[in-house]
Amino acid sequence: MKNLKTTFLALLAVSVLFVACKKDDDNDPPKNQMTIAGTEYDFTQGVIENYGTWLSVEAYNFDVTILSPGLTIHEINGEIDSVSGIGHGISFEFYSADSTDLAKGDYVYDEDGNGGAGTFIYAGAVVNYNTETEEGTEYEITEGKVTVSQNGGSYELSFDCKTDGDVSVTGFYKGNLKHYDYTGDVKSGKIKNRIW
Repeated sequence: MKNLKTTFLALLAVSVLFVACKKDDDNDPPKNQMTIAGTEYDFTQGVIENYGTWLSVEAYNFDVTILSPGLTIHEINGEIDSVSGIGHGISFEFYSADSTDLAKGDYVYDEDGNGGAGTFIYAGAVVNYNTETEEGTEYEITEGKVTVSQNGGSYELSFDCKTDGDVSVTGFYKGNLKHYDYTGDVKSGKIKNRIW
């Protein structure tokens, strides 16, 4: 009887520890990464490009691109010139009610491409993309939502999207986004056109 009581107490102690550890794991902050079809890909950097008014609507176009450590952005005269390396990334073409920055809140995919405030009209992701050979796996997002918040210079983006092939694309990024202002000079080649 004494052995049974000791075994029961040991099992109880282990189960309490397991529950406590599980609870701690649940409280871990999300990682800077995206998950596509169950596989995780890390992020380390991001940019935000301000294109001002776009599509003749009362909203402002901000493109956000988040990249893995294998990709390097090159500049000429303070503007993005090219991207080199092999890695992963995701890009969103947002329409914000704020003319100076990407407004906080939810952005939903607009399949009609009207560019209304609180929407994104394009999003795409790449995995194992080689910028030299232009080979890799590309995903075009056709539905979903992105939640944006900001604290000082740090942005937080959480996204839950799907492709037209019903592939799940989810993720999170918290950190600085390097700003590029193209409001006075419409660029023919956005960063996504240099990667995708």
